Amino acid sequence: MMGPDTIPLSKREMSEQAEHFIVSALREGQLCAGGPYTERACRYLCEWIKAHEVFLTTSGTAALEMAAILLHIQDGDEVILPSFTFPSTANAFMLRGAKVVLSDICPQSLCLNIQMVESLLTPRTRIVVPVHYGGMSCDMESLSRLAHGVGFHIVEDCAHALGGQLGGKPLGSFGALAAFSFHQTKALSCGEGGALAINDSKLIRRSEIIFEKGTNRRPYLRGEVCSYNWQDIGSSFGLSELLAALLASQLPHFEQQIEKRGRLWRSYFERLDPWAGKHAVRLPHTPEGCVPAYETFWLLMPDRKHRDSLLSHLKQHGISAAFHYIALHLSPMGQTLDYQPDDLPVSKHVTETIIRLPFYASMSEAELERVTRAVTSYRW
Repeated sequence: MMGPDTIPLSKREMSEQAEHFIVSALREGQLCAGGPYTERACRYLCEWIKAHEVFLTTSGTAALEMAAILLHIQDGDEVILPSFTFPSTANAFMLRGAKVVLSDICPQSLCLNIQMVESLLTPRTRIVVPVHYGGMSCDMESLSRLAHGVGFHIVEDCAHALGGQLGGKPLGSFGALAAFSFHQTKALSCGEGGALAINDSKLIRRSEIIFEKGTNRRPYLRGEVCSYNWQDIGSSFGLSELLAALLASQLPHFEQQIEKRGRLWRSYFERLDPWAGKHAVRLPHTPEGCVPAYETFWLLMPDRKHRDSLLSHLKQHGISAAFHYIALHLSPMGQTLDYQPDDLPVSKHVTETIIRLPFYASMSEAELERVTRAVTSYRW
């Protein structure tokens, strides 16, 4: 339990507009998916991502699961994704029978290593899933060229990436599909929620059916058919209108939130860079042409001993810091896929050495100073 003076890892604040939207949704009486706040949020997201269509889902996990159904994933299909990611990235495709093939990550960006992806391709490769870790961009230009030449689909895992760009294009606009998360820990959050962006217009019609439990309800609501019925496999993916209202209340101000997070991110970097250089600690690297989404700020310590020791040091100073994923190939489930710990050395090293510092838009100058002072006071 955190003490009253503890600086949290992340923090959410509810605006008056959020309360107004939620009360309005309650009074209007439509609490299921598909109401006016859902439509409003989807319009904003379509504009942000430059997508043909956006579906609000119950989670980022659900968005990935919908993508797996939409792309007809079957037993024996292969899906390549980074080992350094959350289990949902793998589970969504394994649930459809896919063989998950894990790739290592780049030591600079902590995103998918495209050169290794190229070596992992087989005739059964159907999908490659780049994960834009911490809001930094994967090398989407190289991956897109590879996809065009070989013929696999790209499904972007944008759980950290809303608002990020590469070469002037929004992250989430490069693949046929892109999954987003609005979990409690994310910069844009409604507690639990997600979205699937459709960038390939040929997928829109079937995506409507899968989203609506396998029925043609959406064409029915548009007056295109006189009744709706079971057309295909699908599930109940829609986000509650109450959570959509909470999401819609934040979207008009999300650009300002990114700007605040960007200033905080740069302040962290400037204050910690001299200390990091002196002690062989790595700070986040911004790939060329990338405008980050500023989802997290992390440190890579020289080894696990110093990572664990610094986490303990920060806890003693009332600061909530954490490491992130256990690389999938190191987990009990991942080891059933016949990987050895050293097969993906960068993912293993990052698992053992990463620290995430407190990071939220409302973080004060005093809180920032307290965190950086605690970090730099760590005794080696």
